[in-house]
Amino acid sequence: MGKDHEKELKEIIGDLVCPEGFKCYTRGLKNLSKAEHIGLEPYLECLEEHAYVCPLQMPIVSTHYRRCPVRAHIAKKLKK
Repeated sequence: MGKDHEKELKEIIGDLVCPEGFKCYTRGLKNLSKAEHIGLEPYLECLEEHAYVCPLQMPIVSTHYRRCPVRAHIAKKLKK
């Protein structure tokens, strides 16, 4: 991850609170669950049925969505 992306992520995190301590970011973007940016900020579609349970994840019908601006930025800008 480049310094520009790291700076952007730190700005996004700002005053946000994550009960998991932003594991998706602090672990160096390793072990990210598969997610797809669906074009609706800041929602992502979770693509793994048994992905780790993110406290910002919302099950809707048979799909899980995650509302997290940090993970959305990672998916959209870094394609991860």
